This record gives sequence, C-alpha cells and structure tokens, in this order.
Amino acid sequence: MKLNKQSKNILKNLCELVIIINHDLEITYADPESLSELLGYDHTHFIGTNFSQYVKNTEKITSSDLFTLNSRKIIPTLSLYHKEDYYVHLKAVFTSISEEDLNNEILILLSRVNRADLQEKLTCEDHLLEINDCFISENIYDLVCIINIDFKYVYINENAYFRTLGYKSGDLIGKSVEKILHPDDISKTRGAFKQGLKEGEGIIELRLKKKHGGYLWFEIKGKTFLNQNDEVLGLFISRNINERKQMEAKLKASEEKLKSMNKNLEKLVEQRTHELKESKEKFRLITENVSDIVSVFDESLELKYINQAQEKISGFSKEELIGESMIDYLHPEDVKKASRFFEEIKKTGTAYGEFRQIRKDGTYTWLQTSCKKIIDKEGKINYVFATKDINKKKKIEQKLKSSEEKYSNLFKFSNDGIIIHDIRGNIVDANKKVLKLFGYDKEQLLERRMYKLHPREEIIKIAKMWQEFKKEGYTRGEVKYKRKNGNIFHSEISNSLFKVGKKELVQVIIRDITKRKRTEEQLKASETKYRHLFENSPFIILLLNEQGKILDCNQACQDLVGIPKDSIKGKKFFELKKIIESEYIPILEKRFAKLKRGYKADPIDIRINNVDGENYWIKLSSTRVKIGRNQVIIQTFGHDITEQKKAELLIKEEIQKLKELDQMRKDLITRISHEVKTPLMSIEGSSELLLDAYKDSLGKEELELVKMNKRGTNKLSRLVENLLDVSRFEYKKLNLKKEASNLGTLIREATEEMAYLIQKRNINVIIESLDEIILNIDKLRIEQVITNLISNSLKNTPPRGEVRLKLERNTTWAKFTIEDSGIGLTKKELGQIFTKFGKIERSSRDSEDLDISGCGIGLYISKEIIKLHGGEILAESEGRNKGSKFIVKLPLNKEPDFN
Repeated sequence: MKLNKQSKNILKNLCELVIIINHDLEITYADPESLSELLGYDHTHFIGTNFSQYVKNTEKITSSDLFTLNSRKIIPTLSLYHKEDYYVHLKAVFTSISEEDLNNEILILLSRVNRADLQEKLTCEDHLLEINDCFISENIYDLVCIINIDFKYVYINENAYFRTLGYKSGDLIGKSVEKILHPDDISKTRGAFKQGLKEGEGIIELRLKKKHGGYLWFEIKGKTFLNQNDEVLGLFISRNINERKQMEAKLKASEEKLKSMNKNLEKLVEQRTHELKESKEKFRLITENVSDIVSVFDESLELKYINQAQEKISGFSKEELIGESMIDYLHPEDVKKASRFFEEIKKTGTAYGEFRQIRKDGTYTWLQTSCKKIIDKEGKINYVFATKDINKKKKIEQKLKSSEEKYSNLFKFSNDGIIIHDIRGNIVDANKKVLKLFGYDKEQLLERRMYKLHPREEIIKIAKMWQEFKKEGYTRGEVKYKRKNGNIFHSEISNSLFKVGKKELVQVIIRDITKRKRTEEQLKASETKYRHLFENSPFIILLLNEQGKILDCNQACQDLVGIPKDSIKGKKFFELKKIIESEYIPILEKRFAKLKRGYKADPIDIRINNVDGENYWIKLSSTRVKIGRNQVIIQTFGHDITEQKKAELLIKEEIQKLKELDQMRKDLITRISHEVKTPLMSIEGSSELLLDAYKDSLGKEELELVKMNKRGTNKLSRLVENLLDVSRFEYKKLNLKKEASNLGTLIREATEEMAYLIQKRNINVIIESLDEIILNIDKLRIEQVITNLISNSLKNTPPRGEVRLKLERNTTWAKFTIEDSGIGLTKKELGQIFTKFGKIERSSRDSEDLDISGCGIGLYISKEIIKLHGGEILAESEGRNKGSKFIVKLPLNKEPDFN
C-alpha cells in the first residue's frame, strides 16, 4: 500500500501519524518521520509487525472489532507503547477502506490528546473543502454554472468557460444567459428552464456563442437546489458535443445525397463508398486521438472496437480486449448496477453511469460512461460508449466525505464543549459536552443568547473580548460561565469566525478548567508556604540544575558560610573550593553524576570553611526532583553536625582505649593463669605424695591439714582451668575432640562423683529417667557441663532439698533437665547467669544454708561448650525460693560448624 504525495500532505494536516493495517492487523504502511517522532520506532522494523502488540493490554482491539464496522470507529484515547518504555495517549480514528487500490484494509489516523489543536485542524478541513470544491469545478473540462430564477449567471467555473468559449467571470456574472444563446435556441431554452424549475432537473442540447464569434453545441444537464438563504438556484453542467453534432450533420447530409442519387446508382454507390471511406477515416482519426475511451459493443456485449486511450487507462492492449465481455471487467459490486444500465439503454436508447473497471495490474479505476444504442444498415444493434477516467475525482469526493464525517465526529464526541452562534450571539448549535457543562437540554440552550451564559461580573470582560474578536476574527482567553443551577465555573475558550455560504458564524470551543484553577490556587499557596519554610529552615538548602549550577540557597546557608546569596547563585558547586575542602570535590562530583542519572545517593559528611576560616562538619543529603515536563533540579539539604562529629571522635578515642584495656585484661588473665598453674601442680603433687606415702605416720590433725591443702589446690586448679577456658573462648582456640558417647552414662558418672557433696549437703537426688542416647560429642567437655550444672543445683539448694535429673529425646534433640527446689532466680538474675563472671550476689538471709563459693564463670563456660556442639542451654525459674530448672538441648543428627 502506497500513498501519493498529495494524500500524505492532506493527511498530515488532519492528524500526526497515519498507519494502514490489513485484515490480520499487520502494519502495511506508516509515515516514517511521524512514526519516529511520535512513538520512537524505526520505520523498517515497524512495517510488518502486528498493530495490537503496541496497544495497552486493557485497550486491546481485534480484527473483528474493526472489519465488522460499516466505515469508521473512533477511540477518544488509545494508549500505544513507546519504544522508550512508556505509553503515549492518542485519539484514534479507524476507517475501513474498500477502494479498488486499498482492498480490505483499515486507515488509522492518530493524534495526541490535545484539544487546544482542535480549531487548527478544523480550519485545515475547511481549507480542504474549499480546495477540493475549487479543484473539481475549476479543473474539469465541462462547463459548470449556477443560474438564479431571473435567468442570470451567479457562478461559472472560469477556467473551463475561458478555455472553451473565451469568457471570464466578469463577462457573465449578473448577465442574462440569453447573452450567449443562439437566437434560435432562446425560446426552447427558457421553456426547458421553467420545466426544470418545476421538476427539479432536466437536460437539453443547445448552442452557445463564443466570445470572439461562432457557436458550439453543448449537452446541458441541470438540477435545482436551495442555498443557505432558501433561494432556488439551478446548477448546470455543459458538455461540448460540437464534434458529435458536426458528425450527425454530415451523416444527415450524406443520407440526403444518397436519396437524391438513387437515379444513377452506380455513380452514387461509387461516390458513397468514397465518402464512407473518408468518413470512417475521419472517425478513426478522431477516436484514436481523443483522451477519453471510445468503444463499440455488439448486442451480446462483446467488444468489437476500442480506441488507443483505453490502454493508458486500463493497461490492456486492444488485442487482449477485442471479443471479451464488458461484464467480466467490472467490479463485482457494480454488476447489478450495470444490468440496470443496459436495461435503460434498451428502453431509451441512451444511458449514463459510473462504474469501477479492473486494470491489468489488478487494481480498479472509476470510469464515467455514456452509451448510445445504434442500429446499422443490416439491422444489427451496436452500443457506442464514450468513457472518461474519473478516478481522481472519486478520491477527492471520498476525502471530502471523510473530512465532513471527521468534523461531525469531532463536533459530537469532542471532550471540549463546542458552541456555534451567529454574529448577534444567537446559539445555532452545540455539542453534548456543552449540554453536560451547562446542565441545559438542547432546546433550552438554543433559546438563549451567548452573553446570558456568563455571570454579570464577566459582561465587561466579554464585551472587550468581542471587540477584539471583531478586529482579529479570533480570540482566546479565560472566562467564567454560569450553569443552569447557578454554579460558576472557570473555562478556557477560543473563538473563531467561519462562513457557511455567505453566512458568518462563530465557533466557540470551551474547556472546563475549574479543577486546574483550584490546583493553581493551591499551588500558589503551597509555593508561598514552601518559600517560607525554605527561607526560615534551620538547615542549609541548595537548589542546583543538571549542570551543577546553584540556582538558589536559603538564609541558613548564607549565615553558615558568611557569603551573600548573590555571590553563591550562578556558580557551580565544584567551583567553591574556598568553601568545600578539596578532598571532597571529586567525591561530590561522582555523587552528583549518580543523582543526575536518577539513582539515589546516601547522605555524606563533609568539611567546609566559612569566610573567617572556621571549620564545620556538614551532613549532606540530596534528591533529584522533576519540575514540570523538562526541568530537573537537585535539591540538597545540609545539617551542621560539627558538635556531633566532635563527640563521635571522642567516643572513638574512648572505645579504642577500652579495647586496649580489654586486651590487657585478656592477656593478664592468660598470663596469670599460666603462672599460677605451675606452682599449683607442685603443691597438688606434694599433697598427694604426703597422703599416699605418710598417711599412716601423720597424726590426725596433720592429716586433716594435708587434706585441706589438697582440696584447696584442687579448687584453685579448677578455677585456673576455667579462666584458661574463658581465654580460649575469647581467642576462639577451644577445639572439640568429638567421639561417640553415651549421654546417659556421662550423667550417671557425674552424679556418682558428686556423692560426697550430695551427702554433705543432705540433698535428695532423684533420677527420673536416663535414656541411652549415643551422641557425637566431646566427652570431657560435656561431662564438665553436666558436673557444673549438678554442682550449681546442689550448692543453691538448702539441706533436705530435692534435685531431679531427667534425660529424654525426640526426633531432633536430646534434652537433659536438672530441676531443683532451691533458692530460685529472679528475672534480673536470669538475664546475667550465663554471662562472663556473672556471679549472683546473695544477701546473708538468702545465702543461709547455701554454698555461695565460685567466681561466676562456670555457667558461661557451659553455655559456650553447648553452643560449640550446636545446642542450647536455658534457665527457668518462677522467682525467689521457687526453685530453678536448667535445660540442655543437644542435636541428634546435626553436625555443627565448629569454626
């Protein structure tokens, strides 16, 4: 599908983008320049794709939606997908095309949804109507004129009249038709004119006088019509038939000669044969050189003769057409019309019609044909056709019709109100949007004048606009209107003058902008509020454009740096090297580039200097803000954090000191533990030697002293070992030596080793159940945990108290529980018992009958050992003197990450 240059220019005035699709919604044509500008696509990749893939999912259209239409469908807002990943909202007009060269396709006219351009488009359509009217009337060869009931010329197509008869418009307009009639035809013509006024149409053959002498024969067809002032006029189209009349005259003269020469038959036959040969030669020369098609068909409608002109129009040669039937070359839709055409010829001997005939390239062209039935001397019927190519004329008519329908649709379905009134302000017409805006029905609105639609306070303003309109022929502005219910609404209007015939009318396009006005007022109030906040904010505020130039800054910024606003505005931030320390300039430039691209940037702390050389720490946070359609600014807030920075530096110094002290503590514990462990081993070894070697030789008192010494060294050894364990945990150097061990056996053995303490404390130890559970654990470390927990419960349970031991399992865990009836734990104590050196201090009253010895690291070590095994240890208590419960959970199948 291709559009000629004239079609493209016309369509560009009516819309922004033209697309043509076939029955499968495949795109067969799109204007490359408009396509790129409106949707961003390359023409070569766009053609051949499916139109529906560019339509928003919620607005999808199908082939059946479009090709079941009679002619047209309008979609006020159609969202098409732009190449840059967003939707463009367009008004779409879908028109089905069924011309011979546009078979089975849809023409889509797309325009942005921007009603402000409506008037311009309507004006373009008015121009198109005028141009096409002018083209039709001024460029055809037939004479076209309009005559009033006084038999005087009102209009002529000057080009045709001048070309054929030599007259200009000034020669004939306002003059009587009789001026150029042949004297013998005046009476006949007046009679036909009167008869035509009665019947509404008519046809006559007469002679018209050429300006410089001589007469020409014309066949004139007329039809009456009413103009805008309800005056009856006649439209006449005159076709030059002078050559035909001359041929008829010659033929008549020949027949008379034939009659007069019957007496001398041989001589007459010879003479007649010569004349016929000469006549045929003349006929051949005429028919072969005219621009219209001349053809002769026999009674069965088979072609007997056709001139050379048809090959230029149809593309077929004479040889391809001779002997063919005329019906076979007609458009299928025109076959019935052709049948009626031939019935008319058979009845009246003549007929006139317009048909579509196929070309050799498969397309169709419109032809205007007139036919006359002729009976030859042998009595055979022949049909002589004179045919003219009117394809261009038909296309112009279709465009005119499309333009009229388009204007009608724009008027009816416009999102803006449209009122048509005369120059006195009487309302002539209005669309549905106007009725909705004002609340009137159409009859009520047509009874009102334009000025009555405005509130009283607008009358002076409207009068001034009207004076301007009378000078310029066009005005645009904002006015107030009053609805039927009395409510006032703001509107944006444009007034334009146009003519229908001689009558001047005014078109008013009304757009309700009440919401916009309210928004503007709110925006104005918001801007005032923002400006107040901007100037009075305690924080620094800077506004920069995309080039980094400072557009504005507030008072807080001036106060901090000590430089007036006018000295800062207009400079690029990276030029303020006296204010911003140089080490931060590259960092800020990278950060600014990131913000420009639309990415977020984390707040940043920088040092700046004021004019007095004082240093300040500022925390900057920036955001990218879009203003309107095109403007982008970088809004930056600055907060003075100088005091905060000083405090942070002080805290960092103190933290560093604390870390150094903690490291000294760790090193001291490790060093002392190792130093104490060696003499302890000597004391412990000597005590064991005394007990083993001199037990029988020592007295009772001496033996008790040695045993006391032995118990003290054992206790001190455990304390040293615990301190070393704490050090190992802190340095992460405690390694487990895991092996398969029976947890129940470990609990029994630990309990048996505690028999001395159990008996000494007079505690009732109850073992509820000890399941046989084999786990992959560090046997010594788990035994250390169990001993620690049992010892802890025994020490914190008064004499004659009770301690319960229980071991159980589920699918995931082995669970060991130690529950006692001892002193119990408060909420505060529950929060500290598993901490390093988290020894709980008891009052003298609470600690009566309890063993409160220890330094508070046993439970901490137990917790760390259980954690290394992938388990957990918990403590529960309902409060003081309500006992406590410790729960150890070890995984059955989980292999923990010991690192």
